[in-house]
Amino acid sequence: PAGGAAGPAMNYGWFVRPAGAGPRRIHITGSNPGLQAAVHVYPDHDLAVVVLSNTHGVGARSGEMVAELPERLAALCMGWPAGAPARR
Repeated sequence: PAGGAAGPAMNYGWFVRPAGAGPRRIHITGSNPGLQAAVHVYPDHDLAVVVLSNTHGVGARSGEMVAELPERLAALCMGWPAGAPARR
């Protein structure tokens, strides 16, 4: 499905980044108490990034890790420019 201006489209539970918003990416993330996970697939670049983490404590389910780390790892692997780290 085509993504709209509001954000990525969803297909079979996976999100599809809209055209023009960066390299084509199909991804899924999730978390439960003590666990965060993300799978980002870049089919045009033969790249998949999988991040699994045991988490605990304050902010453990915030999703920050699965929101930032896979994108940064893909940029590192492909030599793409990466955004500045978020300030905490």
